[in-house]
Amino acid sequence: LTCHSSCHEGSYPRSLLQRAPALPTELALVYWRHSLFLAHTTAAHLSLSLSLSLSLSLNTCARSSVAHRRGSLFLAHTTAAHLSLSLSQHSARARVSPRIHIMANFLTIYITLNLCLLCTYPSIINAARTVDSLVACLQRNKVLNYTTPSSSTSFNAVLDFSMQNLRFKEAGVSKPGAIILPSTTKEVQSTWACVRDGGWALRVRSGGHSYEGLSSTASTPFVIIDLMNMHAITVNVAKKFVWVESGVRLGELYYAIASASSNLLGLSAGTCATIGIGGHVMGGGYGLLS
Repeated sequence: LTCHSSCHEGSYPRSLLQRAPALPTELALVYWRHSLFLAHTTAAHLSLSLSLSLSLSLNTCARSSVAHRRGSLFLAHTTAAHLSLSLSQHSARARVSPRIHIMANFLTIYITLNLCLLCTYPSIINAARTVDSLVACLQRNKVLNYTTPSSSTSFNAVLDFSMQNLRFKEAGVSKPGAIILPSTTKEVQSTWACVRDGGWALRVRSGGHSYEGLSSTASTPFVIIDLMNMHAITVNVAKKFVWVESGVRLGELYYAIASASSNLLGLSAGTCATIGIGGHVMGGGYGLLS
């Protein structure tokens, strides 16, 4: 991060600008080539500094990491703006040809784009390492049924199979860092603890029917807990009572009630058999008996 101070306080760019009000075209070309080398060196130094600073912040809390990334982004934009200003000032004072001025503008855009890419690269590294930390926490807590984008070829199949709004399958839509499929209440509790400690947002999927994508996407890094393996159903015909786990679909529930009561009892719920009971109980779904 020392690049920030050297770019602003160093004497090299400023002294060169103040040395001559007008430069010959040949000398200007040499200067622009030297400036390109300086820009590449500055970008490489900034990249190394961001990587080193990122590695020091990996063990901090999630809020600190977010603040660090925002600070890095501000630093990169500031550095790019300073280089752009320096090039513009030199172009104005040097009175070089329009061709050289076009080269200067192209160089400014090139530097800005490279610095923006350098800002996004540490975030990608941080996300990958955070997924590794989440997986390690799950394994420590004996939660072994999960899938991540890098660990399984079935990740996309598990993510997409229950989506009703195909818009959320597009490549530009945010995807979860992991999909966890607990089978017991204890596994749900352990999973939640790992998700919370890792600073992830949480999406719980009972059936996945949400047309708004509430159980399958988020605006911040997130994890899905899919309850499909928690589908126990206990029907008490005498009391007309049924106990249902959150991963049960309405079709399974209708069939279990009808089978236990010899087709005498039913449940007023949704029309679609694949709706999860979790979403229905929370206010979603309607049918002919509602």
